[in-house]
Amino acid sequence: MKKIFLTVAICHFAVMLSACGDDEGLPGDPDGGDTDTSDCYIGDITVENEADIEFLKPYPCITGSLTVEETALQNIELPNLEWVGGELDIGHNVSLTSLSGLGNLTSVGEDLGIWENTALSSLAGLDALTSVGGGLKVSRANSITDLTGLGALTSVGKILSISCNDALTSLAGLDNLSSVDHLRITYNFALTSLDGLCTPTSLTGLRLEGNPVLADLEGLSALTSVENYVSILDNDALTNLNGLENITSLGAITISDNDGLTDLDGFPTITSIATLEIGGNLSLTDLDELNALTLVSGDLRIANTSLTDITGLSNITSVGGVSVPDGPDGMLDIYGNTALTNLDGLNNITLAGGRLLITENATLTTLTGLSGLTTVDEDFSIYTNPALPYCEACNLLDQLTDAPNEIFAYDNFPDTCWDGTDLVCP
Repeated sequence: MKKIFLTVAICHFAVMLSACGDDEGLPGDPDGGDTDTSDCYIGDITVENEADIEFLKPYPCITGSLTVEETALQNIELPNLEWVGGELDIGHNVSLTSLSGLGNLTSVGEDLGIWENTALSSLAGLDALTSVGGGLKVSRANSITDLTGLGALTSVGKILSISCNDALTSLAGLDNLSSVDHLRITYNFALTSLDGLCTPTSLTGLRLEGNPVLADLEGLSALTSVENYVSILDNDALTNLNGLENITSLGAITISDNDGLTDLDGFPTITSIATLEIGGNLSLTDLDELNALTLVSGDLRIANTSLTDITGLSNITSVGGVSVPDGPDGMLDIYGNTALTNLDGLNNITLAGGRLLITENATLTTLTGLSGLTTVDEDFSIYTNPALPYCEACNLLDQLTDAPNEIFAYDNFPDTCWDGTDLVCP
């Protein structure tokens, strides 16, 4: 327990230093002011063999991009190289076993990609790297078990993508990361936790997808703000959302296809959000942890086959109402909830700005849970709910202040409000 607290404290201290420090003009930073390029290789260069490596060895810097792809190199022996002004792309080098020849590299001005180097078992050799101005991608490095070698890295200017690394079990090595724009951790089949990740306090976007044994999100506990989106998709060992509870500002969230998710513990205690989508979580039976939400300014979509209770949405009063160019003004979609018999919990929603869609809810028998709804501006669509009487749709239409632009009702339970072809409301 002491070790965990110490790690968190160090991580937070690193974030604080980054926020307060002056990083202009760092040595080896190609954008750091009056950098001397007189000794640099000028322009872009592609390495194909050892002769190219020998040619580049004297240079301390490359002003353009360096590409090392589809070579027979076992190492990239450039001991004098301190920075690359453009991209550094290291990919599909089947004999590459070490990056130790890059031991003095401190910065990459644009993107750094390390991908499909099947014999590479470690990122050791990048220990001096402190900043990547663009994105950093580590992908299909199927012999790497952790990210040791990136311990000095503090800043990634765009997307940090850790994807499709079959043997990766830990993110250890990202202990000092204090600034990154988007974080994407996807399709790492052996990754069990996010421990070792020093998460910044704010991100523009976060995507966790296809990590089948990822069991918790505790490594994200430093996050307080995500400007655009959080996507938690297809992580079947995840049972809750603990680790997200400190987020106080969030643009949109999608929680989908996490088969082991039994509750939403850890969901941020926010009152408003742009888009909320919860679907395909086979073990989720209720939405109780969403009871702080009062406004969904864009879309609200609920589609979970085991869901029996949506009263956790009872404080939401409006869906939509914010103008969306070239699209509906907010959508309220309830679909594919095969165990849901009623919509109790939606009673306080008065506005579904762009569309109301209720479809493929096999056991839904009533719409009285929408008793407060008065406005649907665009599409009113209630179809393929075999236990739902057509008169329920009529009753809902009758309580609206104005008729929607379009009405679709079919394949529901036939009653006196259905003449065999059309909806016939009294």
